[in-house]
Amino acid sequence: MNEADVYQRLAGKVNFPKSKFIRQVLRKLVTPDEGEMLLALPAPLSELAQKFQMDEAMVEQKLDEFVRKGVCMPLEKEGVLRHFCVNNIIQVHDATIHATINKKYEPVQDEIVRLWQNFRETEWFEMVRMREEFGGSQGRVAPLRGAIEDTSQLLPYEDVAAIIEEAGIDCIEITGGIYENPDSTSKKAIRKEEDEAYFLPHAEALRSAVSIPLILVGGFRTPGVVERVLEEGTADMVSVCRPLIREPLLIKRWKEGDLEKATCISCNQCTENVFTASLRCYVEEAERAKAG
Repeated sequence: MNEADVYQRLAGKVNFPKSKFIRQVLRKLVTPDEGEMLLALPAPLSELAQKFQMDEAMVEQKLDEFVRKGVCMPLEKEGVLRHFCVNNIIQVHDATIHATINKKYEPVQDEIVRLWQNFRETEWFEMVRMREEFGGSQGRVAPLRGAIEDTSQLLPYEDVAAIIEEAGIDCIEITGGIYENPDSTSKKAIRKEEDEAYFLPHAEALRSAVSIPLILVGGFRTPGVVERVLEEGTADMVSVCRPLIREPLLIKRWKEGDLEKATCISCNQCTENVFTASLRCYVEEAERAKAG
């Protein structure tokens, strides 16, 4: 397999085989030989070691490096850890940007950011345009003033309201922040009811501007807070994430009458390690290990 074919096939794994910028990002992340190893996944360590003439320890180290770069995902099932080549463009984007911002690895960091910016400003918008032309559903992220650091590129609520009304959108989920600014994405140490529903001010601002149903996320831990937000009409629905990692049957528990707050302590270990390990609750794992 020649070098060009390696990067085209890797770009195809994330559904952008013809993307010039995705292939350039991948060239910054892996060598052609490393790309061939990714394309050989999933495979046992012994098979990879034999094929690429490396010992198993070196293969394992290489796979860990791939995970940190967002081009490989480890999944553990029935006690067996397997690695899979990336198949989602968002995974590559979030992992590379997060690692770049936090100086977790080279390559040249400014170049990675520039390539993603070029992709978003050209090829991504062309794909959106084609979807609009041929029909079908789609989503749009509209950053608001106050949600992340205020710059001239962010949209005020009034502009967002106009975009939403014109597009005929069915509903909006209100969240905030991205991996470039993780502090505003998932707040830690949610101990009191006052700490919950931390994106509520954004919902209140949008509620007065649009009539479209709103979904609110952000720190819901107690049924009482959920009910209050819904009864007041600020949001039509709420969503939760981290509590369901700790308690997958949380909603069922509440529905059956056990209204104790979620046991999630909002430590963020689950989300902070999602690109280097399988998604799970580390607190629950530690508690089980301690109990024997």
